[in-house]
Amino acid sequence: MPRCQGLPDGPCPKQRNDGTVKVGEGDLLLCKSCDETRFRQYLASRPASSSSSSAAPSDSSAQSAAKKPNKSLKNQCAASAPATTTTTTTTTTITATAGADGAGQSGTVSDNDNSPSLLAADVKVNELLSYVSYYRDRASVESIRKVLLGFYSAAEINTAKKLLVSSFAVSLTDCPLRAERRKSATRDVFEAEVDDIIGIFDYIDQSFQSALNSVIFAATDFDRVPKYGPEELNICAVVDKQCETEARLDSLTSQISQIQADQPAVLQRIESQISQLSDVCVKLGESVNQQAVRAAATPVAMAPTVNNVPVAQSDAVDRSRNIVVFGLEDTRETSTTWRETLVQVLDTACGRHVELMDAFRLGKTATPGKCRPVLVKLHSAWDRRTLISGSWKLSTVDEFQGVFIAADLPLAARRRKVMDRLVHKSTTQGRQVSVSDGVVTVDGQIVFSLDSGYVRDNV
Repeated sequence: MPRCQGLPDGPCPKQRNDGTVKVGEGDLLLCKSCDETRFRQYLASRPASSSSSSAAPSDSSAQSAAKKPNKSLKNQCAASAPATTTTTTTTTTITATAGADGAGQSGTVSDNDNSPSLLAADVKVNELLSYVSYYRDRASVESIRKVLLGFYSAAEINTAKKLLVSSFAVSLTDCPLRAERRKSATRDVFEAEVDDIIGIFDYIDQSFQSALNSVIFAATDFDRVPKYGPEELNICAVVDKQCETEARLDSLTSQISQIQADQPAVLQRIESQISQLSDVCVKLGESVNQQAVRAAATPVAMAPTVNNVPVAQSDAVDRSRNIVVFGLEDTRETSTTWRETLVQVLDTACGRHVELMDAFRLGKTATPGKCRPVLVKLHSAWDRRTLISGSWKLSTVDEFQGVFIAADLPLAARRRKVMDRLVHKSTTQGRQVSVSDGVVTVDGQIVFSLDSGYVRDNV
């Protein structure tokens, strides 16, 4: 919103910065109160100016003190003007500084209708500063910053900052933004100088408003003034987005054209691969048929036996989540008794409660004095590893001293362990032991084999 430029001798008493500020006396932006006050001051000064002109027409000082009414107030004052006042041409000196080279221009501008505040202001010509001065109360800082960085060169930004600092040298004595920027690795110098320019305007506006009103920034080279405002939606932003959209559309069009051009070759390769897969499937079918014919012509071989016991076939059961618990008391009572004990054993070994999928005894009904092992199926392999690694905790509980937890291994692995224990035990006892092709002979008799287990007749 526009800001009221106040009275000739000071800022606006009400600090107006809203829609009530209009173009008033001397083409200045004034609120209603300041406009009326200036008008009253003008009317009060008219009789003194007229009498001074008629009483001493040769007095140059009196003639220079007379002021012609403002153009915007002529129609308002025409009816009340009693006499024709003497018009004195007033000359205002304007200091112009523009261009990337920082060269300053100075000259004189003749204006017969300047107000006292306009004549007292120092006019500086710089397109960048005039743009910032006008839009800094009408747009966000980020939008102004984006326009300045996109439109002006680094030299123009540097020149504008130097002019701004020199124009308010007295007011910026303690301002850190006046310092000259050095090259940095984080951002360019001109980017920091744009932030300094906007920050200096805000600093002076907050601390020295009268000083800000004493300088007017104007533009003479309109080619160096952006043709759009720093609003979020302006013609520049629309054009940029349109160009970006067109570039992406061109890229997509080229990609689609390339895909369409490559499509026949891709389809041909896919058909060739499908044909090759069909040939492979035909060959595999023929091979399977030949094997079936040979199998039908070959007599069925009997499964190998050891002592009339068939050799165990390959174990295809998933045992990754199974464990075997040994030492649980085996009774003929209901299964709830040993199941409750099993849950306590597992919770002790794991350190937390363990959910079970299933649990059942292995083997036939136990003979007195023996306990059948319990096969436990868990929900996860993680519980299995935790229970096996924590099985040592059972030895710390008196009621679980004879309970052990082991992994559920395939039959071949279990028989290998049994054979190793049998060989070790027989050797320790001093008996004559020999192992040949997975068959264990103790004192000349076969007692165990990896294919069929214990030979009961010789145990």
